[in-house]
Parts: sequence; C-alpha cells; structure tokens
Amino acid sequence: MKKAQEALKKLDSKSDQYKKLERALNAYGAKGVDNGVSVKFGANQDGAPAATVVGIQADSAGIKLVSDDNPTGQDTVVTFDLTQQRFLCSCGKHRSRGFSCG
Repeated sequence: MKKAQEALKKLDSKSDQYKKLERALNAYGAKGVDNGVSVKFGANQDGAPAATVVGIQADSAGIKLVSDDNPTGQDTVVTFDLTQQRFLCSCGKHRSRGFSCG
C-alpha cells in the first residue's frame, strides 16, 4: 500500500492512471478500519492466482449491517496466492516469487 500511495503522489491528478490508482486505494481503505474489504494471502479454491469474493455483512436475521466506515455493508475478500504471482525484477524482467535477479 505504501508503494501505491507513493506512486499516486508522482502522477498527474488529472490522469487516468491517477484516478484508477486512487479508486483502488480508496477501495482498500485505511489499515485497521472495518470498511468491509479484507485482503488475504493463500491458495484459492479454484486454484487461481487471485480471487475476489463479494458479499454482504448481515446479522442472523439477514438484515444488512452498515456502519460509518462501511455504509454499503459490503463484505469483500480479495485473496492472492503469492506462489503464483509474478513480479517485475530490478533487471526489468518478470520473475516468479523467490527467483533472484541476476
């Protein structure tokens, strides 16, 4: 998140890149605030490198739970399987996790 926030500061606030990155950062929200978005790391049920599951926070009677921090009552979980992620190495090539650049 810190790198994404730093990247945002370097972009023109009127650019499409800025607006897209700002929306993504706003969706994740502030650390420790229950805005209904959770990020997890681990394997996904379908074996995909990443998955998003969208739901609604509700009580036992099925009534949607809302708050100032989560006014829509969303319950969104984003899971990344880091064993399947590829990263841009400092040499400029994409590498899988754990591969050293050289």
